Amino acid sequence: MMAHHRKRYVETLIKKAATLSPIVGVLGHRQVGKTTVMETLCKSYCTLDQKNLLHLSNEDPEQFIKENSTTLQGIDECQLSPPLFPALKEHVRKNKKPGQFLLSGSVRFTSRKAIQESLTGRVINFELLPLSISEMAHLNLPTTIDTVMGHQGIDRVCQSIESTMKNRPSLQKELQYYLRNGGLPGICFINNEKLRDLKIKEQLLTILDRDIKSVYPTTLSLNQIFDFVQFIAKSQGQNFNFTEAFKNCKITMPTQKKLLYALEAVYFIRRIPIKGNMKGQIYYLEDQAESNYLLDNRADEQSQYEQLIYRNLRTQMYYKIGHSFQENHFENRGGARIPYVIEQHGHRLGIISMQSESPSLSERSTAASFLKNYDSARILYLHRGKKIEPVDARSLRAPITMFV
Repeated sequence: MMAHHRKRYVETLIKKAATLSPIVGVLGHRQVGKTTVMETLCKSYCTLDQKNLLHLSNEDPEQFIKENSTTLQGIDECQLSPPLFPALKEHVRKNKKPGQFLLSGSVRFTSRKAIQESLTGRVINFELLPLSISEMAHLNLPTTIDTVMGHQGIDRVCQSIESTMKNRPSLQKELQYYLRNGGLPGICFINNEKLRDLKIKEQLLTILDRDIKSVYPTTLSLNQIFDFVQFIAKSQGQNFNFTEAFKNCKITMPTQKKLLYALEAVYFIRRIPIKGNMKGQIYYLEDQAESNYLLDNRADEQSQYEQLIYRNLRTQMYYKIGHSFQENHFENRGGARIPYVIEQHGHRLGIISMQSESPSLSERSTAASFLKNYDSARILYLHRGKKIEPVDARSLRAPITMFV
């Protein structure tokens, strides 16, 4: 096994889906590891980055399918060939056998009308997220969020988590590594900072100058788009301000909205709606290292940890079959702000990142405001120390490393 190879949590889900559906999709950010997953799971694999294959799939997609049709045939970067999807639709209409094709792409299928219409009801899609800290450390997917959101009392929750995580390594070194290098396998294992930055720069140019134009064919210059992306990076975790973005980038609000949609469609950013008595949305970049690059490594420590918590905690929710959940950001006019809230089956969990091991008066006040709004809610205070214990009947404090 290669030193940098990691077993991905999504692999189990893909294998299960391939017993149910003729087509399975694995989608995500560039360099997130889609090709490696396909090479691991598929008996045969091809990529439409190869010009001869792309030409054949565009000009004679039926012949392409005939030449590339085995049990779980992998087709990488398939969004490059829109004519392929109607042909796939017809092929699986006639042959409904599960597990025929594993398709990958760096563009959300639902953002391309021809793809969406062809695959509706014929594909099960999964998003491959960047490596989490646990994944990077070859550990099993934690279930700590489920435990906190469960029906047990807070004392029992603490005991259960302590018991489950008893023999788990501290992960402090991995956490610091992640803060610096992010979780994109094609980038994060480059330890030379200059080479890593060059790789990120090259990737950003591809995403901003090519990928987003497949969703939104804008005439904006690359410099304008780059300035807009830098503004997003600086605004992470804050209510997105279109007026301020216009002042910084000279891009009108309608165009900003189209760019935001396109950047979401290529898995570069994630939108989280705001709840409370404020309206709007916040954005996070998909990867920590790209965020560091765009901010020239000048993000404050608290913001970095908030981003790390979001990017890692969502992994537990995304990789559970049948787990319907919502993500939001809580904010009210009184100044209460909870960066990341998970909702599931009427239960809410607000997550607060702390710099010390005990919540401050301000953090307790924010928690009280959130809990007052939602009867079935709980608060999870995450700190950088070692103790896990109840704060009150609806809140507990715990180390970040137990949840990533």
